[in-house]
Amino acid sequence: YRQQALEYHDERLIDKENQIKMQIQYVFSQTTFPVETPYIPLIFREDIYTIANIQNLNFALYDLDGILLKSSKASLSPDQDAFFIPPSVLQQLSSTLNKRIAEHHEVAGRG
Repeated sequence: YRQQALEYHDERLIDKENQIKMQIQYVFSQTTFPVETPYIPLIFREDIYTIANIQNLNFALYDLDGILLKSSKASLSPDQDAFFIPPSVLQQLSSTLNKRIAEHHEVAGRG
């Protein structure tokens, strides 16, 4: 049963990821800014919160070097670990066929 629950959860995350990707593409299609890295924070200055609210899921946008560009998570004391993706993770990500990494973490005895 636990394996089925994990597989179901993974499928739901992939569905959410695909929905977020579609919404990001829509925002790109509607912007008047050039779709270039320096403009991502401006392009998503409000839309990232709308997308996160619709999906009921916080997410962040990073550049190809792993530097945080924009996050949907509002925080008065920013998490220093969230400002960048470690090079080891970027390397692992670049070596996967589907450019996706999934990790399961136990939280208070739950998967």
